[in-house]
Amino acid sequence: MLRVIITDIDLVKAFFAQVQDILGGSICLERLRDAEVQIALRDFFRLKECWKFLSKKSRLGKYYFSHAEYQIARIEYEKNWGMRPSRFDSIFVSLSSEFNTHDDILEAESIIGENIKRFIEVYK
Repeated sequence: MLRVIITDIDLVKAFFAQVQDILGGSICLERLRDAEVQIALRDFFRLKECWKFLSKKSRLGKYYFSHAEYQIARIEYEKNWGMRPSRFDSIFVSLSSEFNTHDDILEAESIIGENIKRFIEVYK
C-alpha cells in the first residue's frame, strides 16, 4: 500500500538530518518500507497535528504572514531564556512551536528525542 505524507520539507529534512547524524550515514530507502519503521515515522509526523506547544499565532509551519508578505518565525532562546538554540530548533520552528518557559523547551526536546530514538530502534 502506498502512503503519502504531506508536510513541509523543512520538517522532513530536519528529522532525517538528526537521524542520519546519529546513525552516521544515509538512510536506506528500502528500510522505509518496513511496517514498524513506517509507524515510527508516522508517529513523528503526527506531531504536526497534535503538537503540545503549537503557537496560538497564525502560522503555517515556520512561516507567519504579515499583510501580503511572509516572514520566517524564530524562537528567541537567548533573549527569553538565556540559552543557546535547541538542537531541535528547526523541528520546533517547523512545528510552529511557542514556548513559555525553559521547562517547556526541555519537555519538547524530550518528546522529539523519544520519537527519533524510537525511529532509530526500529530502523536498525
